[in-house]
Amino acid sequence: NYATSMTKTGNVGVQWGDADAADFYSIYPSSASTALKVSGEGVTTTLHVDATQFASTSTKNNGISDYFYAQPAEMGNVVMYAKATASKTDPAVELHYTPFSTVLEFEINASNEVVAGKQTEITIQSLTLTAPNETTIIAGDFGFTFPTGESTTPSITPAATGTSNTITM
Repeated sequence: NYATSMTKTGNVGVQWGDADAADFYSIYPSSASTALKVSGEGVTTTLHVDATQFASTSTKNNGISDYFYAQPAEMGNVVMYAKATASKTDPAVELHYTPFSTVLEFEINASNEVVAGKQTEITIQSLTLTAPNETTIIAGDFGFTFPTGESTTPSITPAATGTSNTITM
């Protein structure tokens, strides 16, 4: 919707063809590995979710005691997609994103009991998130094929190799 005042910073940008309407596709986050490609009647891309993810740990105080938390999540693993059809006369192209993967927040409670003058401690080396039986793949490479026409839902196919039904943090 800013095309009349847009300053292009390279060869990439909105370029309207001769058609009165066009389909717009978007993947977030964008990287070289998420390039959209025209393939026959559809548009395809490959998206990746890491099977091992890391976060920084910090200390916070909840008003009662100090506690550790891991944040921020690796946002490159939070994948969303969108497809919209717009015409030349539309004032803006509205993309409504659908999450493919997301951030989970969880809390682990442990005793803060003091025994013999020493506070008990808990050490967490790693956590493993395992998909339910109905969901076989939650990490690795996924092929997305956006259909032509009105449907905004892509077909999603896990890669043949390098996929996992667990994510280790």
